[in-house]
This record gives sequence, C-alpha cells and structure tokens, in this order.
Amino acid sequence: MKRHEREIVKKRLLKCALLILILFLGTGLIYKTGQNISVWYGRKQLDTTVPIYGCLEDKLKGQGLVLRSEITVKAPTVGRFENAVAERDKVARSTLVGYYLNSGRKTALYAPTAGIYTRRVDGLEAALSDIKLASVGPEVFKYQPLLPPNTDEIKAGQGVFKIVNNLIPSLILAHFPVSDPDLTINKQQKVKLLVKDKSLGFFQVADYKRDNDEIFLLLESDDFLEELLDSRLLEVEMVYNSSDGYLVPQKSLVKRGQEKGIYCTKGENIIFKTVKVLDQKDDIAVIEGIEANDIIVVNPAAVKQKL
Repeated sequence: MKRHEREIVKKRLLKCALLILILFLGTGLIYKTGQNISVWYGRKQLDTTVPIYGCLEDKLKGQGLVLRSEITVKAPTVGRFENAVAERDKVARSTLVGYYLNSGRKTALYAPTAGIYTRRVDGLEAALSDIKLASVGPEVFKYQPLLPPNTDEIKAGQGVFKIVNNLIPSLILAHFPVSDPDLTINKQQKVKLLVKDKSLGFFQVADYKRDNDEIFLLLESDDFLEELLDSRLLEVEMVYNSSDGYLVPQKSLVKRGQEKGIYCTKGENIIFKTVKVLDQKDDIAVIEGIEANDIIVVNPAAVKQKL
C-alpha cells in the first residue's frame, strides 16, 4: 500500500517538474521571440541596407568624328575595279591591290603607302585630313559621308580605294553641349569614350576649347582602333570623371565636427564609422572606410532617438 502511494507521489512530482520545465521553456521562447521582434522593429525603424561597391561617373553626350591618316587612290577615268587583296588586308607600300578596267585596258594599281586596304571611301577624307581645333565649329559635325555606289561603275575622280595608316593612334574630334559653367576639361586628361554603351577605351585630351555652352576636343587613343575603320560620325558618351567605392544614400551620412561618418549595426549594437566621401551625385555618395559585410543605417535620425 505504501509502495503504491510512493509511486503516485513520484508521478505527481514528475508531472510538476515537467510542467515547470515547459513553462520555463515557453517563457524563454516568448522572451526570445519578443527580443527578435524588438530588434527587427528597431532595425526597420533604422532602415538598414548593405553597401554596394560600384562607380559613380560624370558623363557628357555628344558627337564624334573619326579622324585617320589615309591616302585615297582616285579613278583616272570611268571604269571598274578588280581587287587583288581582301577588304581590311594589311599591305606594304607598292603592293599590288588590284586592276582598273577601262575600254578593254587593264591598269595595275598599287598601294601608295603601308597600312590597311579598304574600299570604303566616304568622300570626307580630304575635308578631315588637316583639322585644326581652333577653326572647328558645330557645322563640321554636319558633314555627311557618301553612300557606297549601287553600281560597279566608278566615275572619274571618284575614290577607288584607300590605305589607312594603322601604325598611329586613332583620333576622334568630339563635340559636346554643356550646361555647367564651371566644367573644365584639361589637356592630357584621360577620359573614357562609349558608343552604344560599349567602351572604346581611354583617350587622352590632345586639344580642347570651349565656346560658351559647347566644348570641342581632340581625343587620342593609346593605339589604332581597327573597330572604327568603317566609322566616321558617331554618337558618343564621354566619362570625364569617375570614383570607385561603396555606394550609399547621401542621407545616411552623419557629420560629427569636421568628420563625416556612417552608423552601422553590429549585432544589437550600433557603431559609428568615420568615412571619406569621394564623390556625390544626386542622392548617392561614394565613400571609403566601410567593409562589404557592414550593415549601414540609412536613417541616422532614428539612431539619435535611441542614443
């Protein structure tokens, strides 16, 4: 009988212990959940984000004229041309490039200089052969290249082919409208050119002039750009200033005395990091002084309320 009573007491004690454990775990879970909700709500009020490493660029949109050192061979009479080399072949001086046919006569034509052979003669070769920036105006960019003839017959004086010097850097005469009166481009400055969002690489400003609300530049590449061989007038974008770093909203920056910084969350804590502002544009700033895994506070006013 006593043994039975002891078993009953033992079971009751176990039930009480189990109930206390369940209550303890439930209270802890509720506390942790409440804590997480509090942290989540706090961060939501702070409006946090992860910085993105990128580039902020200042651009101008305008026109570009491709300038080349090129020699055109013109037709002596009406006739036809039979080529002996392929389009874009590199030829030496005096290389046989083809035959000019007229009234049953066949005259051999030779390369007047070394370079790249092409039949794409646009009629602007002479007009653009000796451009001086001082005399250039917007009317130069209204020049229209000749369309290729729709017949094999070549008229007297018409360009048959040309040889382009591919041993000197490519040149582009550029024209951009500007609205910023303080915008300055310097000679020898490096800029990047883009055509249809594709980069042509970096060019050096060989010459520059400004006429009121427009600028004209002579841009020189590091090498000859064969991809421009068939091009003359281009719609271009010029990147004249760029800054690489972490992109953050400008409103996330905080000024403390002479320093600028940014609030970052670290666990449940908030820390202040001093940063260097490299550039600002619209509502974006480029900074250095933070790391890729930092969680930055976009709304610093909410931090000041907590501190």
